[in-house]
Amino acid sequence: MAADPILSSVTDVTLSKVISVANKQLNLAVGFRQELRRFHETLEMIQGVLQDAEQKGMIDRPDLKPWLKRLWSIAEEADDVMDEIAYENLRYKVAHMWDKVSYFFTLSNPLAFRLKIANRIKNLNLELDHLSKRATDLGLQHRLAIRDPEHIETRQTNSSIVYPSEIVGRENKVLDVIESLIDSSNDRPLLVVSIVGMGGIGKTTVAKLVRNNEQIQSHFFKIIWVCVSENFNLKQILVEMLRAFGENVSLDVSQEIVVQKLQEKLREENLREENLREKNLREKNYLLILDDVWNEDWQKWESLRSCLLGIGKNVGSRVLVTTRNEIVASTMGTLSEHMHHLEKLTDEDCWSIIKQRAFGSSSFSSELEGIGMDIASKCRGLALVANVIGGSLCNNWEKDYWLSIRDNSEVWGSIEEAKGVLRVLQLSFNHLPTPALKQCFTFCSIFPKDSVMEKEMLIQLWMAEGFLQPFSESYSEMEGGIGDKYFNALSSYSLFQDVERDSYGSIIACKMHDLIHDLAQSVSKSQTLILEDGNGRNIPTDIRHLNVISGKGMAAARFGDATKKLHTLFSQVDVFHSMSMSFRKVRVLSFCGADIDKLPAFLGKMKHLRFLDVSRTRIKELPKFITKLYHLQTFRFMDCKEIKRPLKGIWDLVNLRHIYFNQWKLMPAGIGRLTCLKTLQLFVVSQQKGFQIEELGCLSQLRGKLEICNLDMVRHKKEAMGAGLSKKATIQELQLVFGKKRTIQDRQSPLSEESSGSEDRCKHDEDILEDLQPHSDLKGLTIERYCGKSCPSWMLETKDFLKNLMFMTFYECPWLESIPSLSLSNEAKLEIKNCKNLKSIAYSSLQKLIIEDCEELVQVEVAPVAMSMSSVYGLSSLQKIEIRWCGQLKSIGEDLSTATCLKELIVAGCNGLMSFPNLHGLSSLQKIEICWCRQLKSIGKDLSTVMCLKELIVTDCYGLRSFPNLHGLSSLQKISISYCGQLKSIGEDLSTAMCLKELIVTDCNGLMSFPNLHGLSSLQKIEIRRCERLQSIGEDLSTTTCLKELIVTDCDGLMSFPNLHGLSSLQKIEIRRCERLKSLGEDLSTVTCLKELTVKGCPSLMSFPNLHGLSSLQKIEIVQCRQLKSIGEDLSTATCLQKLTVEGCPGLMSFPNLHGLSSLQKIEIVQCGQLKSIGEDLSTATCLKELTVSMCRGLMSFPNLHGFSSLQTLWISNCGGLRSLPSGLPSCTALEELDISNCDNLISIPDDLRRSWSIPNPAYLARLKKLSIGGFSTELKELPDLGFIGSHLEGLTLIAWGERRECLLDQIQHLTALKSLGVRDFDGLEALPNWFGNLSSLQTLRISNCKSLKHMKAIRCISKLGSLDIDGCPELKERCTKGSGAEWDCISHIPNIKIDDTWIQRE
Repeated sequence: MAADPILSSVTDVTLSKVISVANKQLNLAVGFRQELRRFHETLEMIQGVLQDAEQKGMIDRPDLKPWLKRLWSIAEEADDVMDEIAYENLRYKVAHMWDKVSYFFTLSNPLAFRLKIANRIKNLNLELDHLSKRATDLGLQHRLAIRDPEHIETRQTNSSIVYPSEIVGRENKVLDVIESLIDSSNDRPLLVVSIVGMGGIGKTTVAKLVRNNEQIQSHFFKIIWVCVSENFNLKQILVEMLRAFGENVSLDVSQEIVVQKLQEKLREENLREENLREKNLREKNYLLILDDVWNEDWQKWESLRSCLLGIGKNVGSRVLVTTRNEIVASTMGTLSEHMHHLEKLTDEDCWSIIKQRAFGSSSFSSELEGIGMDIASKCRGLALVANVIGGSLCNNWEKDYWLSIRDNSEVWGSIEEAKGVLRVLQLSFNHLPTPALKQCFTFCSIFPKDSVMEKEMLIQLWMAEGFLQPFSESYSEMEGGIGDKYFNALSSYSLFQDVERDSYGSIIACKMHDLIHDLAQSVSKSQTLILEDGNGRNIPTDIRHLNVISGKGMAAARFGDATKKLHTLFSQVDVFHSMSMSFRKVRVLSFCGADIDKLPAFLGKMKHLRFLDVSRTRIKELPKFITKLYHLQTFRFMDCKEIKRPLKGIWDLVNLRHIYFNQWKLMPAGIGRLTCLKTLQLFVVSQQKGFQIEELGCLSQLRGKLEICNLDMVRHKKEAMGAGLSKKATIQELQLVFGKKRTIQDRQSPLSEESSGSEDRCKHDEDILEDLQPHSDLKGLTIERYCGKSCPSWMLETKDFLKNLMFMTFYECPWLESIPSLSLSNEAKLEIKNCKNLKSIAYSSLQKLIIEDCEELVQVEVAPVAMSMSSVYGLSSLQKIEIRWCGQLKSIGEDLSTATCLKELIVAGCNGLMSFPNLHGLSSLQKIEICWCRQLKSIGKDLSTVMCLKELIVTDCYGLRSFPNLHGLSSLQKISISYCGQLKSIGEDLSTAMCLKELIVTDCNGLMSFPNLHGLSSLQKIEIRRCERLQSIGEDLSTTTCLKELIVTDCDGLMSFPNLHGLSSLQKIEIRRCERLKSLGEDLSTVTCLKELTVKGCPSLMSFPNLHGLSSLQKIEIVQCRQLKSIGEDLSTATCLQKLTVEGCPGLMSFPNLHGLSSLQKIEIVQCGQLKSIGEDLSTATCLKELTVSMCRGLMSFPNLHGFSSLQTLWISNCGGLRSLPSGLPSCTALEELDISNCDNLISIPDDLRRSWSIPNPAYLARLKKLSIGGFSTELKELPDLGFIGSHLEGLTLIAWGERRECLLDQIQHLTALKSLGVRDFDGLEALPNWFGNLSSLQTLRISNCKSLKHMKAIRCISKLGSLDIDGCPELKERCTKGSGAEWDCISHIPNIKIDDTWIQRE
């Protein structure tokens, strides 16, 4: 029995903590000082024994485990004793807060408690003596423990760089995945793209690089990331999607509500887009990334897919999956061309990763390089292994250490297996320099996989558990020093990844790779447990850290005595309500997001509790007993919307360092007495005692972010100065909010009693802000709802006071008239929003300038020119200018030439803007975006010097008449011009735009000519929409050899198409609603990569080009081409063709030969009235799944269906000329949907079909789920009784015909599994048969043209019936009148009722 891998570390950390605390208490103890001194000395000696065993490698001896476990138990008991002493000390301190008294150990304290503590320490000494003797018997050496402060070296390579594992060797694969996701040639709803590869190879990294790609970010309006892992939980995935939209929702909400809310969110996004553009509503596509999927159950995926399609059926949405198993990818419907396998990295790539992680930019010896390359070759191409090993090597450059890593054959031997990877990763864990650091790492296994771990909270948890305690004299050192050091160390060892940073570059959160999480779990499994499903098992008594995810797991598990020793409890269920348990040793208690409404009274007796989180619960009050938790360091109650009143007496929590809440009403009184407080994110000013702004004056240790609200309640300047903001050097971000939202007209807001009666709001706010001067180290400042007209003096540039400020925001400052040049850093961001009266802005040095909703803005940088944004000088650091919805702005200066670093220039919603500044010389400018500037007539004269320009976007500039010269823009990659109605031409010359990839022109009705595109060899996409006067698209496209997409829609003036000869890269041609277009060129045979050809709404088109040789063609769609008579001559070479759709072509007389199309899956022919036959031979289309022929009245014959074993859907309807059904139907054994209806001249049945009816449950109907039949000639007498249809049928539409119409209904009464039933044209039917009540599964019933039908009593007992549709049944309509109709009682239980296209409103 080997020793627990974490037990010795845990014991060592606990011993260190107890020794430190006991030493502090020696001088205070009364009555048992000698016992305490002996206790302290024995503990140090025992710890020395433990350290000796660890150094000699004896700790893994099986015979040591009982001794070690007992030592751990004694150390924990000792920790509890020291903690109880400290608690009593704090309790006494609180009770005599304002008296000058000594601490607990005085003669005035209760004798009983001292005797109890003395007795416990005496017993502990006896236990330690026994352990000491046992250690001697085991051959362990007694020595004094080493008490030197911990030294953790973490070399900082470069915190701002992207780790090499994120880019090395994966560049091309990332591009391949991006291409699959944005490929528009596939119109399959919810197309699935998969990344497949073994664990640790970099699947998640590739997915993240794809997600962060600019092209993906602009293509999808919402990107949602969900880590699925082993448990494919449908509702969890949907909830995570909803949370991505900013909706805070619990897992307890029903799935139906989650789906409904997702639908609402998508509608809101679409409406927002509509309002923004004032154009037609368009669907918005999302990307759902499902990371680490293991599910092989097809039904679970189909359930999710159905929900997603129900949320939004937009074709462009995509699902990206990462998985280790190709079967999983196939189960989720991934096509082979969209399945991307990650190959192993090369040894050189692995060395590149190790080298960067180990050395950064530092130099290193050739000797270490040789060893490092050997190590890289052992990584077997796994990026994670290289990354973690590199992190381990980062902190030790000794040759012997590197050799020990390289030559560890036991670890490297089985790396190909999952357990082998864990053994390699454990090398990094084993080399963590201190036991406390190991315990901090293993504690993280309490979080589920893919959890985002907030850095601040994680350090607070470590602190609460006592992991940071041993060598620290102050809390600041423990938390701010050691806590940060431990976090950074674990990051440098690559045990933390995916770090998130704030605006200042500081890490605020991280994740653990799933294999790293597996490592943490494997090491800490004896002490940490995540409980999702208890399965009735006993919870081990050694468990110290428990996370209860589901109520099911809680109810099923048997806890026994385990709860008495718990130190950590995370729970999303009400454990107190369901069980009577003792949690008195708990240090950390988190009910974040749990379904609880009350905290139990015994929580106030948890003397050891240091961390309490009740955020996002339904609790209705914060009980008074919380103030008895004197050890409490962190208290979180965010989003507790049902709490009505704040906690009283919070000042008793003398140890409180961090308090988190976000509701004004929950601001506690007297918070200024908590002098140890470090985190206070919200302070709400009031005139009541305990809420004045002076409370902040005593909180000298505040750090991070602070929002001060209701500043209009500050009565005078003295109060403002009392906040002492100028002395708070550790506050990084300050938000000053002056009361509730007001308008410019709201100028008479009541002032405080001390304010002069003549002083208005404006003067009051100016005075208060003047005396709220922050510390000069401040990095972020927001001024909100400030009603002054000018800025305070400390903001002026001449003061050089805000030189460290990284961003500054003015928001909803309705009377602010000007913003002077501010003393901001060169890297600062200035953001000004919704300042309606602002007239001028001045600035000297910035990185980003963002202005929004400033309706009266007349200038930037003070100048005498009215209604202008004057010239801007000294802008060498400026990288981005963004101006939106400033309606009075008429110009943006005359010259931006000094803004040599400017990369983005965005102007939107400035309808008064008439001219654009000179952009000459802006050599760094990469993006120009101009939107909704309807009076703008020109965009500069010359852009030829903007050599780095990549994107040029112009939208909704109706007054724009000319376009600048684009000659020389060799970096330009995208041009997008839309809704510019008066624009007649686009530049003179694009021939030098050699990097141009996308050219998009939409809704430019005045455009008559297109630029010459000759020589644009990089052009990949041309999209032209709604340009009604455009007559031609260039003269020559032959040199656009990289062109992949050509889309032309709604160009009524277009009569001819450019020559496409030689465009061998072209994959998609889409032409829609070009009414005068007569031809598509003569030959497409050289367009050999063409995959999709769509022609819709071209009524003048008479001929189709030759399609011979298009072996890559996958989809042909021809719709509403009324004069088209034929479709090419030969499709036999289109061997990849999967879908062929021809609809609304009444002139079509012949169909191409389809012989040899073995990939064809779908044929759809609709409304082709003159078509007499469908090809000559379909026999080779063995993969055909769907064949639809409808409304082809001239069709006389149908091809033989023999051998179509893959056919799933067959529709033959409204084909009046068809006299016989096709032969070969019995061989179609995969049929799921069959529709043979309204062929009114059908008179004969082929022999093979007739013979099949004599066989019970014929094979070709075994999988049939949906059937529509009827509406045939009265001469047809060969159809048998419908009893041959299997009882598994779920959907049936029955249309009466001939003499048998009276008995047809009775022939289907055996179909008891029906969920949907349609009954049509039963003229003589007066009442539904009684057996209708046996259709217990029926959910939808449609009744049409049953003119005599009166009675519906038979459906009264069908409880699942959710929808009833009645049409063309006059008798029944009257009898089903809501409330008064004779049949209303029979149908009133049905939720959705429609009669003659009118929905019956429910009450």
